[in-house]
Amino acid sequence: MTYIPTFNADLSRRALNEIDAHPEQWNQRLDHCGSASCWAGWCDKLLGNHKEGEKLVSQKTIGSIGLNKWNYNEFTDYRNSRARLEALHILFSTGVFGVDGRDSEGFDRDGRDSEGWGRKEGGRFDD
Repeated sequence: MTYIPTFNADLSRRALNEIDAHPEQWNQRLDHCGSASCWAGWCDKLLGNHKEGEKLVSQKTIGSIGLNKWNYNEFTDYRNSRARLEALHILFSTGVFGVDGRDSEGFDRDGRDSEGWGRKEGGRFDD
């Protein structure tokens, strides 16, 4: 699998559109902010789950986003630029390789993981 079939691409796109429309309110450094300042916060607000004063994104929203814990944490990383959020959105919704050149399972375009192991063979590629 090179994309996440459960990923709510529509919700993600809407959150990215809100970030673009209100760049002065976006602050990805507020990881798990729930304040509509980060990507997940915008998702929370768009779904109507945001509660004023709440610092965490609701579990209902996290479930609605449709990512596993690892992918969710990648999306909410405080170091993400707007460009990286876009790349992650594209990767998880289409399977196109992200900014680090790896698909959602960690394989590069040649089918190797970060340690050189192959996807198909289950073993190291012969160089």
